[in-house]
Amino acid sequence: MAEPTLMLASSSDGAQELHALWQRVSNAWPGTAPESESIDVADLADALIAQSEGQQSSSVCAVIVLLDEGTPKSTIIALAHLLRDSLAFGFIMMPGMPEDIREQVSGGGLVGVAADLSPDAIATTLHALMGRQDSVGVLQRELKILSSFQGGVRQEMDRMHEELNLAAAIQQELLPAELPTAEGLDFGVMFRPATYVSGDIYDAVMIDDHRLWFFVADAVGHGVPAALLTMIISRSLRGGAKSRTPAEAMTALNSDLVRTQRGRSRFATAVCGVIDTRTREVTLCTAGHPPALILGGTEPRAIESGGALLGVFDGEPYEQESFVLGDGETLLLYSDGFETAFPDTDAGAEAGKLDTQAYLGEFAKLPWIGSDDRATTANAIHCLAQRVDCQAGSLHQQDDLTALAIAVLPRTAQRTRAA
Repeated sequence: MAEPTLMLASSSDGAQELHALWQRVSNAWPGTAPESESIDVADLADALIAQSEGQQSSSVCAVIVLLDEGTPKSTIIALAHLLRDSLAFGFIMMPGMPEDIREQVSGGGLVGVAADLSPDAIATTLHALMGRQDSVGVLQRELKILSSFQGGVRQEMDRMHEELNLAAAIQQELLPAELPTAEGLDFGVMFRPATYVSGDIYDAVMIDDHRLWFFVADAVGHGVPAALLTMIISRSLRGGAKSRTPAEAMTALNSDLVRTQRGRSRFATAVCGVIDTRTREVTLCTAGHPPALILGGTEPRAIESGGALLGVFDGEPYEQESFVLGDGETLLLYSDGFETAFPDTDAGAEAGKLDTQAYLGEFAKLPWIGSDDRATTANAIHCLAQRVDCQAGSLHQQDDLTALAIAVLPRTAQRTRAA
């Protein structure tokens, strides 16, 4: 690569002095001195600004700048910044340059010195700086390429971020805007995706004057693929709410998932049920999902109505269980993310070990309906969310968390609320 032209910049009053200095420097140059071009300092600043704004393709590279004594410090510093931003190198010289200005000017290939520096030192330094120019040019080209790639990656990340936010908003529209109102029942829900979108889905809706349909489902996996699967799950379970039993709805969902496989394995778990608000009778069907719990006694009681994982075998039979919720009892449906939400707190346990049954104890000690006349299911779920937040690693949630609680109000609480 040819050596760059050396820019000799000075005020009009200092042009002759700088020309004479350059003659001495060129005589001391190791080998043949580079070509030089004289320019006014003000014009140099304008050229650097135009270069930074992309209005000028030619670049200022090697310089010797001779400033008048008494040039304002702000002017000197501003010129040094312009030169450094353009990757120029060389000398900024001024008679009696103060030490503090010299320190702020020097760096990045620029040297701030007094005007009496010897021509030999100037020639040797500039020759060495020009010798590195080939490497600097290669680095500049690579940096430009990397900057271009970075811009493309940033645009792609921004696009993906926007799409994921939109996906999260769409998924929220699949969830009930508010929990239903049913005489004698109280509701609470926790829905917390591990990322932008969740592989969990839930619903609770009155399908006639006295029947409440509800479900919690979990598409195997995380992120967008699992979230897309929840759309199929939601559509299928909601579509059969009025005309099917929970077992029939689960059988139909299983067939839907098997039919849409198309060479890819898409599995899910779910628990689905209906409660008659007059009799408090619950009919429940579970497919590969953690068993629903009845809370309100001394220990959580699991409802075992186990069926196979959804989306594996077409025609898989699913059975349902019926039971009656008593006064002050809460039916809790939840996803398996809670199995990793609570680390083992036993002092004798192995460090870092997860107790996949710890959540049962956490569920049991929440202030459910019946524990206090003023207790509410929503408050119990709020306490559950706070307990999750207190756990180590809660800022990096491993799995989606969903809990849907349906409680039967004690008769005293029903009378209080009615009043």
